[in-house]
Amino acid sequence: MVTEDVIAEVTIPRHVLEMDIADALGVSASDVSLCLMRDVGEALQEGDVIAQTMGTIPRVVRAPVEGRLVACYQGKVTLATGEYLIQCQAGLNGTVVDVIPEYDVIL
Repeated sequence: MVTEDVIAEVTIPRHVLEMDIADALGVSASDVSLCLMRDVGEALQEGDVIAQTMGTIPRVVRAPVEGRLVACYQGKVTLATGEYLIQCQAGLNGTVVDVIPEYDVIL
């Protein structure tokens, strides 16, 4: 292994967008989960329905951008948009002798 070899990488969102679904739908934060039309982790296209109320005049919240629904908490949802790859190079010459998952490598 040479110093430029990649030993770890992670993909993170370029942008994070928080949307107040409870406010947009006019419901309590505890009722938002009943109105969600998408699951956490699901990919969304711009214009996809995220949540809606039922009734004579339904209210709808749509995804303003393409992204992924990453969280729903206290009446709000979080969308992650775009991806950014971060790579960690070895920095030293040597051989990987052990991997500590999610944490470290030993050269």
